[in-house]
Amino acid sequence: MHFIQINKNTWKCVADGPRHPVTGKRKQITRRGKTKTEAKKRVEEAIEKIKDSIDYSQKITYQEFAKEWLKLYRLKGIKETTFKHREYCLSLIGHYLGNLKVVELTSKQLQDTLNLLFDKGTAYHTLRGIKNALDMLFKYAAETGLIKINPTTPIFVPKEK
Repeated sequence: MHFIQINKNTWKCVADGPRHPVTGKRKQITRRGKTKTEAKKRVEEAIEKIKDSIDYSQKITYQEFAKEWLKLYRLKGIKETTFKHREYCLSLIGHYLGNLKVVELTSKQLQDTLNLLFDKGTAYHTLRGIKNALDMLFKYAAETGLIKINPTTPIFVPKEK
């Protein structure tokens, strides 16, 4: 920890927080206070808050991550039918990608899976539901720092002429 006196009544404390889970880069936490101890206390609280936030392992599979995300998605107050549809869509694609790690999934794998479902005769609106659910799932994975880039951005839903 490093302390800097800004003026007579203000102290700044800088400390190393937990490293970024994907990149491994350092993360410094800075807080101010009227005294050294107050600034130190605020930094320690911020570090604990970051450590307590959701932290996913790099080894988490698609199936495990989808289950975790569905638990959180249900807490948003959505209708039960919407939840059941999202759950169904993620389970359909989970048959093909379930045991793969989330960090290793690529846009090509997702697109190939959508194409395979299309070839098997899956309805267009179901495929759209799958794409929407995957968008939300991987957006959350990017927000939590599990992945750097959302692999669902370039994929599209195949459609008959």
